[in-house]
Amino acid sequence: NVVLFGEKGVGKSSIINLLADKELATVFEEGGGSTRCPRAHEITWNGTGRTYRICDTVGLVQPDSDIKANSYVDAVQGAYELIKDLLRRGGVDLLLLCMRGGTPIQDRSNYSLFYEVLCRQKVPIAAVITCLEREVNMEEWWTRNGMSFDEYGIKFEGHACVTTLPPGIGEPEMARKLDESQQAIKGLL
Repeated sequence: NVVLFGEKGVGKSSIINLLADKELATVFEEGGGSTRCPRAHEITWNGTGRTYRICDTVGLVQPDSDIKANSYVDAVQGAYELIKDLLRRGGVDLLLLCMRGGTPIQDRSNYSLFYEVLCRQKVPIAAVITCLEREVNMEEWWTRNGMSFDEYGIKFEGHACVTTLPPGIGEPEMARKLDESQQAIKGLL
């Protein structure tokens, strides 16, 4: 049981599709967030026979109005119910905090909610840094920025620097990065 979480529009659903090698989760092109309630996807990788239940969660962004506060509370309630359900089914094996390459402080509240509060720091957590298609070497993003998470009290047991942007026709470099991304995330699992 793996739980993907993070802000709205960071690519959680795209990561599920990348791992499955097909479209299982709905993705909106504008990055506005496509998941309306937590949903589990069963993914079995060819050659391994291993099946993973990967849970896509609603993107959580701190509300800036009363209207958004209601949807935020609903999303937190949904996350709580998901974790409670997974605990009944054998537990949570891994948390994956998905975030865009940028400032880690944006995701401190999501880290706190899932890792510290809902899972009581008893579940391994790893970072998946998305939207790195412009990086020549995606892993170099972590070399430059990985230590900054410590400043905010965010600790990970592993990380993957990825892109989920599908390659266009005749873009072998993007195809290579996509394959590299898939392998990096599978390595975390």
